[in-house]
Amino acid sequence: PDQRRVCPQAHLKRHLRFHLMSSLSPIMAASRRRFGSEAYRSAVLADSPAAYWRLGESSGTTAVDQVGVYNGTYINSPTLGVDGIFAGNTAAGFNGTTQNVNCGTMAAFLNGRTVGLAIEAWIRTTAGGFIAGKWGPNSTQQRIYFIRDGNGSVSFGIYGGSGGSGGYRVGITPAGAAPNGVWTHVVGVWVSTTSMAIYINGVSQAITYFLTGTTTSSLAASTNDFRISSESAGNFFNGSIDEVAIYSSLSPARILAHYNAAGY
Repeated sequence: PDQRRVCPQAHLKRHLRFHLMSSLSPIMAASRRRFGSEAYRSAVLADSPAAYWRLGESSGTTAVDQVGVYNGTYINSPTLGVDGIFAGNTAAGFNGTTQNVNCGTMAAFLNGRTVGLAIEAWIRTTAGGFIAGKWGPNSTQQRIYFIRDGNGSVSFGIYGGSGGSGGYRVGITPAGAAPNGVWTHVVGVWVSTTSMAIYINGVSQAITYFLTGTTTSSLAASTNDFRISSESAGNFFNGSIDEVAIYSSLSPARILAHYNAAGY
């Protein structure tokens, strides 16, 4: 007899095992995403963010700050409850024209904030716009600039100096760094008066500077609002945003730890 022939019982076992694993795969994936939600939240809070908006509300106008200091307000009815990066914790969708989250001036944290400032978010888009931003005392002074462009590049920087006279420092990644249509972890860090850093999925990116000069070492007082999905006035984001946090500092090791905690 042909010794290579597989006995019917062994074939049946393999067949049943394959179908069992196939049926369990979605359940296992959902379980990992649900566990990742709590692991990620714990990782973020361990680094003492000034504010952390999960954007997981299903209704209402309040974007709850997990730290409990800077609750935001959903402006012009973003789509709540869209599929987020974790099962059981949704994201918010923005139309690219009128919708954002107004987090107030955050004056106690941002006025006088020094080098080290970091902003973190998960984004999904095929277009782009401001991920988050804030004007300084006027439209050209010390703006916080965090944007995903339509070509998939990500920019981060600070406008510095009185009326912009002190120069600007804004870095940009290559096109395609944040791919279209998939959830992507993005972090911008104000490293020094002449240096910015941008991380995509936990990895530091090679950046060039399209606005050069030096920033001041601290932000001037401003009555303009910090917003998610736009800056203080316009340049709206078109797509979904999840898990936004802002820090006085965030190290490369902790950025990677956050990404890994998400389980992606």
